[in-house]
Parts: sequence; C-alpha cells; structure tokens
Amino acid sequence: MKKQLKFLGFVFILVSIYFTGCTETEKQNELTTINPLIITFSSNPYSIDYGDISELSWQVSNATSVSIDNDIGFVSLIGERIVAPTKSTTYILTARNGNNTMTASAQVIVKQIDYETLLVGTWNLILGFNISDGYLIFNADRTARFGTTHQHSSSYSDYFPWWVRDNVLYTQQGDYPASTWNLSYNDSVLTIYRTDGDAPPYEWGGKYVKEI
Repeated sequence: MKKQLKFLGFVFILVSIYFTGCTETEKQNELTTINPLIITFSSNPYSIDYGDISELSWQVSNATSVSIDNDIGFVSLIGERIVAPTKSTTYILTARNGNNTMTASAQVIVKQIDYETLLVGTWNLILGFNISDGYLIFNADRTARFGTTHQHSSSYSDYFPWWVRDNVLYTQQGDYPASTWNLSYNDSVLTIYRTDGDAPPYEWGGKYVKEI
C-alpha cells in the first residue's frame, strides 16, 4: 500500500511539473505575440533656433526593448532626452516585443540663421574672452574692421575680408592664414569664438550686441 501511495505521489508530481511547464511556456508565447504599444513620442519645442535645445519624451508599453536612432540608442519604456540638433532632424523610436515591432517618429525643426545678413552692421563688445572692450564693423561689401575704445585713446585695424560658410565665420587679416570662428546668436547676443590655432593680429572673440 505504501509503495502504491509513493508511486501515485510520484506520478502526481510529474503531471504537475508537466502542466506547470506548459503554462509557463504558454505565458511566454503569449507575451511574445503581444504587439508593443507606443503611447506617446513627441518633441517639445517642435521648432527651435539654431543652437537651442528640444526635449524628446516617450511612453511605451508591452515592449522588451525600446531604442531611438540618431546616436541615442536603447532607452527605458518611459523617459525624456534633451537633444540639440544643428539641422532639422527626424527621430525614430522603435519598440520591440519578440518578432513584433512598432515605430513612431518625432521631428525637431531647426531654424537656420542667415549670418551673412545678420552680421552686417556694428557690434559692441559686452564680454570679451581676451580683451575688455571693443567693437566690430561688418560691411555689406564683405570687409570688416575691429576697434577698441579706451578713456584717452582708440585704435582700430585695417579693413579685412570676411565670409560665412556653414555657420562658420572666416576672416583674412594681413599675411596670416584665414581664421575660423564659431558663431551663435541667442537673445540678441552674438557669440564669436575662435576655433583655429593661428592667432590673428586682433584676438576679438567674445559676446557682442548689435548697435541700433
């Protein structure tokens, strides 16, 4: 009798394991057949000025992995990410669950600045990186001049050529190689920052406001 009970108990355990295994497998199969759901994926603000930032935000469910292109990579199911594209960019979010995939897109429009038009005029220095005061004059004929004004004296350079390409300012002063300057313009302030290694006669990088 005891042997029969032991045998029946052993059979019961085997049957339980079998059905439990089937249940877990069925659950796993059921999970991998569910389509991922992208609840939201958006950018705020949608349109920015060149040099500004936008925030991507998203919420996803029923996914085993979520990723965003443009070098962002894998992310959590819910999150935010600050981006600063230099040109209009469409971001693609991809949610996966097994072989099931869903995608959504969010765009950030970057309004480019026409620096060749913006620069023409007189700009007064408000914060110099290497000098305490000065001004820049950009003429429409693509010549420029830098000057300083002190309490008892003033000085200025000869006119030199300037041009802009891909939001980078180029200047040619004397026999020096052309200098390159990064440009940014926010809240009516122009920032000029030299990027090359050969110092021109006048080191006038800094923050400027345009004379009205």
